[in-house]
Amino acid sequence: MLFDYNFKRYNFRILIYVILLSGIGVMAIWSATNQDRSMIAKQIFGIILGLILAICLSLVDYTRLLSLHVLIYGACVVFLAAVLLMGRTAGGATRWLILPVIGAIQPAEFVKIGLLVDGKGTCSRSDIRFGLFKGFCHGFRVTDSR
Repeated sequence: MLFDYNFKRYNFRILIYVILLSGIGVMAIWSATNQDRSMIAKQIFGIILGLILAICLSLVDYTRLLSLHVLIYGACVVFLAAVLLMGRTAGGATRWLILPVIGAIQPAEFVKIGLLVDGKGTCSRSDIRFGLFKGFCHGFRVTDSR
């Protein structure tokens, strides 16, 4: 199962730190925007959505995602091609996608994480014999639990 987790070992302290720092961020926005309620509501909505996503992702065993690394790499390529073909230009660079329900997203942020997972999945294979590339992969293997 993908969500096989022992909640006795869950790090609740980091969750509390994230909530406290997010509260400080909301107070800073409250002060900087002259108490604009719409900006504060957007920030709180983003914090709640981010917390839910972070908690769900923290429960996933990342070693099980490694078997999907080729699929994740393909999704990264599709995201970047979509930006190239349908991206919106802002500030002189094309880097945003407009999605119907979500709004504007910057796929490069998701691609960074996807390429890390793909790199770990590629380097976890035991049949790597590429000289310098094998040495590069040793950095990924340091954190490997095997």
